[in-house]
Amino acid sequence: MIIVSQDKTDLINFDNISWLYIEPNDFTINIALKYGDSISIAKYKTQERAKEVLQEIVQAIVDNRKLDDAKDLFGYSIIPSNTLYVMPKE
Repeated sequence: MIIVSQDKTDLINFDNISWLYIEPNDFTINIALKYGDSISIAKYKTQERAKEVLQEIVQAIVDNRKLDDAKDLFGYSIIPSNTLYVMPKE
């Protein structure tokens, strides 16, 4: 899955992410990459909204894995609509 940053300047392959987290002071969603860098991909007005967005990402990951399982089961490629997650503005 590819995640597009809120300002649409970064594309992040989810396979390269080791950790997603909310910065508690300013409700920024940050990504720690496997090779050591860390980047901010979105900022929200409240912690609740940031948590909702993280839950949306989790759901997209789960849905994507279900489609991968179906591909393995049926032996043909299904192109999932959720291979791209764009960080919402607010």
